[in-house]
Amino acid sequence: MWNDITDKCDELREKLLDIEKETRLFSTFLRSKNHDITWDIWECIANSILSIRHIEDARMRLWKVIQYLWDWVSKFDK
Repeated sequence: MWNDITDKCDELREKLLDIEKETRLFSTFLRSKNHDITWDIWECIANSILSIRHIEDARMRLWKVIQYLWDWVSKFDK
């Protein structure tokens, strides 16, 4: 049973990592001058960075689930 839960957490964390990478690319694009965006670009950049932080936090929270199942043994990210 615990293996099923940790496997699912790992799977979700991998998906979040992929989303994080795409979001970082998007944030980099917003910071570049290679677009003709006319609206408040700084607000968009700030929110894209904030979304990255939330994705990182979600990955960390799923890691905490795995740690808790292992009697709270601290382990580094894969």
